[in-house]
Amino acid sequence: MLLATAAHMLGLVDEWLPLLERAHHAYVEEGEALLAVRCAFWIGMNLALRGEMGPATGWLGRAQRLLERRRASVSSRVTCSCRSAFNTK
Repeated sequence: MLLATAAHMLGLVDEWLPLLERAHHAYVEEGEALLAVRCAFWIGMNLALRGEMGPATGWLGRAQRLLERRRASVSSRVTCSCRSAFNTK
């Protein structure tokens, strides 16, 4: 994501988007959901600002789904931890 940020700061918008997409996919593969969500959000926002609403909606939806999966995962781990702590089923 650092390379994408540098490209954006230098005004290299055509290079920025593919770099951020690459970072998003790498974060998904590494299991870094929140970093992947951040990338997807910025891609979606940038596309929306350009008027490309179809792809923007897709990226923002992807960010939302990743966030919802992460929440579900955290919620189930907390429930399991509580059950283990109190020996309940």
